[in-house]
Amino acid sequence: MYAPTLGRHVSVEAHAHAITQVVPLASGALSLSASSVTFHTSGGVETLRCAQCDGERNALKAMAYQHPNGRIAGKLFVGRATPVIEQYDMTRGVLLKSAETSQGCETMDWGTQRSLLVVGQVNGELSFRDARNSMRQELVATAHGSGTVKCVTAKGDLVVTCGTTLRAGQVVLDQFIKVFDVRFNARLVNQIQFPAGPVSVEFNHGYESPTLSIAGATGAVRTLDVTNPAVAPFNYQIDTHGASIVGQSVCSTGEMVAFNDDSGWVHIYSSNEEPYVNNESFPTAPVDEVVLSQQRFELPEELLACGLTAEEVNPAKAEYKSNSSLHGAKVIETKKKGLPEMYARVECNRSAMTAERRYEEFDFSAYNKTRLPGLTNDLANCYVNPVLQMLNFVPELRSKVVGHTCEREFCLTCEMSFLSHMLSACPPGLATQPLNFLRTLRQVREAAALGLIEGHDELEARAEHSPIRRVQAFLRFILEQLNKEELSRRQALGDIAPTGPTACESIFGTISKETLKCTQCAVTASKEIRNFQVDLQYPSTRDGQRPAFVDLLSKSLAVSQEMRAWCEGHKAYTRMKQNRLPLSLPTVLSVNLGMADLKDLHWWGVDTLAPPTMDAFGGKVEERWLPHFIQVVLDVDKKTLEAKHALDQSQFQDVGNSEVYELTGLVVFSRNIDDEIKKGSDLRQTKTSDISGHLVSFIKVKPPYVDVAGDFTASPRKPGSTPGVSPLNKSDVTVKTSATDATSLPTAAPTTSPSTPATARTSAPGTPNEWLLFNDFVVSQVSRDEVTQLYGQLKVPCLCMYTKVEKPAPLPLPPSPITFELYRKITLDMSVPRGMPFVPFSCVGEDTPGPGVLLGIDAEFVSLAPPIMSTRDDGTEYESVPARLGLARVSVVRGHGDKKLTPIIDDYIRAVEPVHDYLTRFSGLVPGDLDPATSRHFITQLKHAYLKLRYLIDAGCIFVGHGLKQDFKMINIVVPPEQVIDTVELFHFKRQRKLSLKFLATYLLGEDIQGETHDSIEDARTAVKLYEKYLDLQARGEFESELLEIYRFGKKYGFKGESKDDDVSKANEGLMSAESWANLQQDMSALGMSDDGGVSLLEFAQPQQRATRFGVERAQMAPPFMSQMAPAQMSEMVVGFGNAPPMPTNTQRGMPGGPPPLPPLRAPMPPPFPPPNQRQWG
Repeated sequence: MYAPTLGRHVSVEAHAHAITQVVPLASGALSLSASSVTFHTSGGVETLRCAQCDGERNALKAMAYQHPNGRIAGKLFVGRATPVIEQYDMTRGVLLKSAETSQGCETMDWGTQRSLLVVGQVNGELSFRDARNSMRQELVATAHGSGTVKCVTAKGDLVVTCGTTLRAGQVVLDQFIKVFDVRFNARLVNQIQFPAGPVSVEFNHGYESPTLSIAGATGAVRTLDVTNPAVAPFNYQIDTHGASIVGQSVCSTGEMVAFNDDSGWVHIYSSNEEPYVNNESFPTAPVDEVVLSQQRFELPEELLACGLTAEEVNPAKAEYKSNSSLHGAKVIETKKKGLPEMYARVECNRSAMTAERRYEEFDFSAYNKTRLPGLTNDLANCYVNPVLQMLNFVPELRSKVVGHTCEREFCLTCEMSFLSHMLSACPPGLATQPLNFLRTLRQVREAAALGLIEGHDELEARAEHSPIRRVQAFLRFILEQLNKEELSRRQALGDIAPTGPTACESIFGTISKETLKCTQCAVTASKEIRNFQVDLQYPSTRDGQRPAFVDLLSKSLAVSQEMRAWCEGHKAYTRMKQNRLPLSLPTVLSVNLGMADLKDLHWWGVDTLAPPTMDAFGGKVEERWLPHFIQVVLDVDKKTLEAKHALDQSQFQDVGNSEVYELTGLVVFSRNIDDEIKKGSDLRQTKTSDISGHLVSFIKVKPPYVDVAGDFTASPRKPGSTPGVSPLNKSDVTVKTSATDATSLPTAAPTTSPSTPATARTSAPGTPNEWLLFNDFVVSQVSRDEVTQLYGQLKVPCLCMYTKVEKPAPLPLPPSPITFELYRKITLDMSVPRGMPFVPFSCVGEDTPGPGVLLGIDAEFVSLAPPIMSTRDDGTEYESVPARLGLARVSVVRGHGDKKLTPIIDDYIRAVEPVHDYLTRFSGLVPGDLDPATSRHFITQLKHAYLKLRYLIDAGCIFVGHGLKQDFKMINIVVPPEQVIDTVELFHFKRQRKLSLKFLATYLLGEDIQGETHDSIEDARTAVKLYEKYLDLQARGEFESELLEIYRFGKKYGFKGESKDDDVSKANEGLMSAESWANLQQDMSALGMSDDGGVSLLEFAQPQQRATRFGVERAQMAPPFMSQMAPAQMSEMVVGFGNAPPMPTNTQRGMPGGPPPLPPLRAPMPPPFPPPNQRQWG
């Protein structure tokens, strides 16, 4: 093994026969000889030997390694001289499968778009094998009919071969290279003549287009584009000193090509003075001299006869020489300086939940210690999150948007209003998701036409693949769309419509006067134009000194240039002189920072020519080019515009016709180098469509969003206001029917997550630090210096917003537009078909929604898109993007009064896009239920369903249901925790599994629900009944003991109705884990309670027979009991059971210490649940 400079690293004897093929991997190299395949680490240690040969007829001829990342966990394919190919396990070296071929193998390659293994055979045919389907032959083609395939290379849908042919009865090199297209079948699309006789063909992966390198035996080399004949090929000649070239290899970057000849020389050529060898590299293992010293080296007899010594020819001692010089070759080091941890993308946990975790939620509080919520990132098109957050913190826009609602089904202004309400109402420590906003965005045709919709469907072909350009286009689109919708509403109002500029025009609009003057006839045309965004124009050349940001901003606002346009003077397209000058300046100046190419970072002080090996590629940039304060001086009469910058607004002079702006928002793209390496991308490419990463936003948050500038500390939660914990501590929640005890224990203070950086206050003492980094749901307080700090080519600025320092105070937030009249209109005034199962509130007298009104709720969903699966490095699949669900049905029932349990809402949501899966087993929905033309149910818009629930929440109603977190999440609505009673939390013992509605209904109510499918009305009614049962048990002081009895019964006989993991055996279905059972044992023991109706825990741990009311049965062996805990620990563990009465022991009951021994009898099978009137055991 040698370095790119041909300096020896290590040499070992790998095979008894000559090595015919070497495949370099990340941590070493595979080598092939006629007798075996071995793998040596970069330190020279052999770790694998497989594919042994038992004779010359069964010799190994070729191998191919299948893995995109070059890891050792890939697939190894080996071809033999006999008609067979084999697949080996790289970790164990054992044969996995083999397949017969029509002829012996000569060469093979892997890398087609269809993941086909290409096998070149001795009869000149190509055999295409599906490695995923037992290496079955999918395609076959004849490449060199009368000869042999000598070399094959594949890229995308193209396969190129060279070989031999018969001429005058002799085998000669075939002068024609064959190009095949394998998209549908193996079709010969081109034959390229190479008179020198090709011996090797290799695709150069450093080019995006399929560029082929052809080597001839005489040293002639040609590089050409296979698909574009218009591109002239490049030819050159290798000085071989009379030897013949036998092969070539192109490095992964495409900057180096190595040729080997039959005299043992290696010729290396590069495209520049300091080429890069690998796109992805790992630390080189040190040479283990002890291991190498144990490897014996013996000289062949024919060399000994020549008088050579072992030291002269030993590869481990000899010095390698080359006849070509190469200096400065490097391997890319990717583990250099990079972005701080706060920029890293954190994804919600999408792993499949087990039955015990089905109601658990991702802990967002671990990533956000502030009172301001973030947005989740597990939805398609969530790249819009930074822009939505930035617009939400424009108080002038929020005051205009929040008070809006209309009857249009798809209105982005309404969705912005709903989203802003959710962000303001969301409790600290949680996150919201713009689900309904993104659903509406998909229905706007202009968004799809602009390429703003991403997803694996027909829209993906039109999507803008550059994330930077896409988010810039989205900001321009959303402002235009909000403006368009307001103008549409004004047009509908007619004469009573308000006049003047719209909300977006008054906040973001820049009115400019544009003048076009023909350079030939001097005809001048003028018009006023309006823009919501300023595109920053960078210089076309890099000559001279770099300009300041304000210089480029001035030239971008006041444009003077020549362009080609239509001239009305002589009716033709001609050169025109364009002058554009703003007539007024907006309140918020939105600037598009360009970055269509990463070379634009040069103007920000970044060394864009720095290779990935240098610190400048990802290190801190000392210059902060983007200023925090700018002053724009506009003189319309003199037609001049000038901009200045300063560190603080006090440094500006008071000049007439000037406005001072401060930086209030910045959207940047955080590059993920590891993802780019995994994809095989070239780190030096500058096209933003090929880079990987995600978008984050820096926002300066000021009052009225916070009470005190710079204070983002989340206020502690009140007891009972934290959903998702055990409710065994009591506090009061007032409802109309009675005083309830449906609250929860306060959670402990969340621990600091390593992904959430500590607050860094670098501002001067007394200066509030008002900047927050919104990295989706990860929210961190940062210094103002961090906002404008760049990290080489890893932090790419995309958008920024400057806001006037001196501006009128924003209007106060208007009252909620969801009024009582609107609620009546969408409930009582709607045309409801006869026979519907619901009766809305009459809104008269007591039959009116109001504070404390108890309502049961449940929702059903359908799948709109399947999950997207990805493959890890070890070959296992995982769900990279979860299935996209949509609300399909929501039911609300009364929880009190004469009409208790009568539905007031049973809405089926109209499907506006194709349904992938109705999930009938869990939703009860079938095709046609969501189609207004065929459904027999009440069909309504998602927007109307949202408005109804939103009014009930605002009115103070209290909702009871089972697993309401997921329901409210999919409805995309935020409910104050004090208005939520979740039965999955009421009947939950901490640290134990959460119980299903079916199990609780059967055990506590004696009702069998969810027989074949789910019904949301039935589930909502059951939740109300369970809540009443909870109140009854609490009133009688039996809740704690009954809850333990429920878990004990479920542990013994199974939690009937729960969904089980596929890999759980039938014998263990419904049983708690050993750890969960041990925790429950400790808690029961600390309370002085027996776990089996009088039998102690120690006795229960022993296998024995005992008498029960079901007969005689054999006790099960309990899991190993955990060690005894200290009293303080035990007291802390059983918080919430301090008032629980201790159950009598065996001695107090007058029973002996243990059950009497019984003869071994076969016990009858117990019923699945005890009768409702018999709850005590024993």
